[in-house]
Amino acid sequence: PDAPAAREVTRALDAISRRIWWNNLLAAIARGLWLPFALGSIVTIVQIMRGKDWNPERFIWIWAITVPLAMLLAWLMKPDRTRVATMLDQTFRLHDRMTTALELLHRPGPASGERAPLPYLQLADAANVAIGLKADPRFRLHLPSREISLAIMTGLFLMALLFLRGVGGSLPALGESQVPPFVPAAE
Repeated sequence: PDAPAAREVTRALDAISRRIWWNNLLAAIARGLWLPFALGSIVTIVQIMRGKDWNPERFIWIWAITVPLAMLLAWLMKPDRTRVATMLDQTFRLHDRMTTALELLHRPGPASGERAPLPYLQLADAANVAIGLKADPRFRLHLPSREISLAIMTGLFLMALLFLRGVGGSLPALGESQVPPFVPAAE
């Protein structure tokens, strides 16, 4: 884009798009972490009900599948400018300012000393709005608390099920002790 307002619109939309993508990536990784806990819990419940012994260590490889797949999904779902502009218009009730600005990006700006045409004024208005939205706290990077709490809950549930299952051993039999029997002092 040649016009200063067009450059500002693209900079702001690209910054918001990057932040949305990073937040989606963090959420996808957290989902890839709690999904194996949930699968392990289901398998543990089935094995406890069947009365069979099994090794939960065999399920560690699931993380090697879910986390990279979650990262790949987040990479493929990277939002483009059009999706971000449409989302901003709908979320903040901008009455299609951002999508109109995207359509006007490649129009030349006014020459010096010339009055700005209406499309350029629309682009400048969208640039002002986009710069303000770029600083909005909702677009900051944040940890996906919902997914992290699910990972903690499913991990603790799996741990409780594994404790319920036990370690598979039993108490040793009682035998002769080296300690003499207790004799009360009154005798």
